[in-house]
Amino acid sequence: MTFILTKSLQDGLGEIDNALTIKRAESQDIVPLGITNINSMPNWHQTDQEIANIISNGSGILQLKPYYFDLIPTERSTEDLFKMKTYYSDNLNEILAKSKILVVSGGSNEFIDYKKSQTAQDIINLLDLAEKNNITTKVLLCRSAHIMAVNKYNISIYPNKNKNGEIEKMLDVKEFNLTEAGKNHPLTRGFDDEMFIPRGRTYKLDPEEIRNHPNLTVLVEAADKSDIHLFVDDDGLIYMTGHVEYGKYNVLMEYLRDLKRYFEDSTKHPLPSLIDNYFSEKAFNYLKEHRDWVIKSVKSRENLPQNWKTLPLDFIKQEVRRKWNSVGDITFKNIIDLTYQVTGKEENKKYMINPSPRYMIDKNYQKKK
Repeated sequence: MTFILTKSLQDGLGEIDNALTIKRAESQDIVPLGITNINSMPNWHQTDQEIANIISNGSGILQLKPYYFDLIPTERSTEDLFKMKTYYSDNLNEILAKSKILVVSGGSNEFIDYKKSQTAQDIINLLDLAEKNNITTKVLLCRSAHIMAVNKYNISIYPNKNKNGEIEKMLDVKEFNLTEAGKNHPLTRGFDDEMFIPRGRTYKLDPEEIRNHPNLTVLVEAADKSDIHLFVDDDGLIYMTGHVEYGKYNVLMEYLRDLKRYFEDSTKHPLPSLIDNYFSEKAFNYLKEHRDWVIKSVKSRENLPQNWKTLPLDFIKQEVRRKWNSVGDITFKNIIDLTYQVTGKEENKKYMINPSPRYMIDKNYQKKK
């Protein structure tokens, strides 16, 4: 990979092999890498910014020319938050034709029929459209990953349940590990063996079915084997179920939102669990006391006291520990790097049908379980 040598690096290090100065890089005839993001997260403006940030962090000085980043807004309804029909505008084909990477984000946390709903069909249609437009790399996040795993490989999906057998949202920062396959895969090059990744969903794919499927390779799985964050298929689709794109405070604000919903109507909204691996001990204990107060208030149906509004967010935010920053940046750096290596200087060049990241560097790479 050729690096752009910034002035500060050049001043400090002098000449470096396989490096370009910024002035020279700007004169190179190298095709920009197009990236399209299709997003339907509930707070979609924030998610757009987070994905843009993590992609720019991942590209860094590795890009010889700036990529462009197209954000396609979506309409929403309470019945179906992922109205993909709004994407089928006159310029969608034009946008996809200029892109080499497609990122499809998730959706709401509500249950849908993962095979028969319009949402599922629209995701499938979008991936077909991406194939017709010669998209090299397709990245599926959260719900879109669920939809394709269910429809393409018939993987089971079910709600997460707590120790009491009650349905419970997975809102946490969970420990994950590289699998043996992940330790040898170019997509996870640079990953630590152990990492923490935030989750914010109620439903999950059956991890054993994914592990045992002959066309799927698991790269990152939960330390306790209960969940899978990152896997790929033999057609080059990349599936990510965790939220490495989350900002530092997303999990905190989602927790407080869910807690307040529980306070306002405990018959409709479950009590969220406290989040491990995220706060300092001092902040964790403070939030535990606050959560205990909420539980007591709900049981007695007391009016909301003023101190609810004066929750010391500034203090709590200072005590938040973001543990997934590097894994997020490295993930998208590898995606960008690998895609660029197979697209080369020719914008419409395609080295193989649905190229898989597994083969992007070494076509002789052997899948390891």
